[in-house]
Amino acid sequence: KMNKQIIAAVGGEDNIQSVVHCATRLRFVLKDESKADDAAAARIPGVLQVVKKAGQYQLVIGSTVEDVYNDLVKMINIEMTIIISLRLKKRKIFSTL
Repeated sequence: KMNKQIIAAVGGEDNIQSVVHCATRLRFVLKDESKADDAAAARIPGVLQVVKKAGQYQLVIGSTVEDVYNDLVKMINIEMTIIISLRLKKRKIFSTL
């Protein structure tokens, strides 16, 4: 149920360009951030905070973020998301060298 609410709050599956996670956050790149509903995202049980930073729409989940992410990617078409995420990571590595 939580992931259905997350998908709706970020503007639907079609609005998700990519999603990755770190130790505590789901990090989305959205096609149109104006379609996201910050208030709805903040009300989702398990979402501790909504953060917009560095072109990302971040949902702070806490230590269960990996489980939430794994369930989320099963629900959406993740193939393109993974490719995009890998390209973004590669760019960050080269930009820091």
